[in-house]
Amino acid sequence: MQPNKGVELNLEDVKEYFRICREYLRGSGKTVQLMYGLNDFTMSKEAREYIADHAAELFLASAMITHNLAIRLIVTFFDRFHKSEVPFKSFETVEDAREWLLTFKN
Repeated sequence: MQPNKGVELNLEDVKEYFRICREYLRGSGKTVQLMYGLNDFTMSKEAREYIADHAAELFLASAMITHNLAIRLIVTFFDRFHKSEVPFKSFETVEDAREWLLTFKN
């Protein structure tokens, strides 16, 4: 997933993303998620809460690529505050994120 610059992801956007992920997985189990947070974007409180409540249905772990320190801090805060069952971590490079995500694959 890579949100466009300046977009605010709302509850409907996140639900649609989850619907697409469920369709893609077609009951084959969970997967890892790599998100690109290179563009500045925001997310509504309802969207964040939905992700925290439903991510474990689809994902083993989630990683976000970002060079923005503020976004990395928000990701860390989100992960600790919402106590999601899904590990969520930010990285500066795709390679580091992939390496971490692969530790969750069987």
